[in-house]
Amino acid sequence: SIPNIVANPPAEVYFKELDGMLLEFKIDYYVDIHAGDIRSTIRSQFLFALWERFKKEGIRPPEYPHEIYITQGNDSH
Repeated sequence: SIPNIVANPPAEVYFKELDGMLLEFKIDYYVDIHAGDIRSTIRSQFLFALWERFKKEGIRPPEYPHEIYITQGNDSH
């Protein structure tokens, strides 16, 4: 759990888009505005916790395909 993110109402996750290697989700959560933390701090805490959970579950960001060009030339060096 993240400090200052409230349990009620519960967070909601929406699957927004599937595009090639991209899965885009939207997460709505509610914060305790009386706690004093600014929204960017809470968002950062949430994203760090999400990243740690992804690592724990073995979820890694996709690796985009790379193009490698091998040419044969007449190099005089």
